[in-house]
Amino acid sequence: MLGKLIVYTAGSGFGLYLAVNLVPQINYSGGWPTLAIAGFCIALLNLTVAPILKILSIPLRVLTLNLFSLVIDMSMVWLANALIPELTIAGIGPLLAATVIILLLNSILWLILSPSFRS
Repeated sequence: MLGKLIVYTAGSGFGLYLAVNLVPQINYSGGWPTLAIAGFCIALLNLTVAPILKILSIPLRVLTLNLFSLVIDMSMVWLANALIPELTIAGIGPLLAATVIILLLNSILWLILSPSFRS
């Protein structure tokens, strides 16, 4: 669990950095500590709250062919945005873009680094 938290924190922070540079409606102030705190917040939410929501939403996820998981992941990024005033994501389009970037980066990092956490 600690390994996932570390990898997801790094992936979420770097994903936010990429999203800030790629999507004009996403901004932050305070430098890299803001991105690190936001990455930690997103990682913590994805490892604690998201699994509960995903279990509760199994019928919706089956009906939507698991696309509702993206809505849950978007809500985790939105919640982190609400908790961290230095991070600003203006609109649902930029929120979707940031979520997809973070999810892709976290998936790639976990595939690369997970063998070192299993041994």
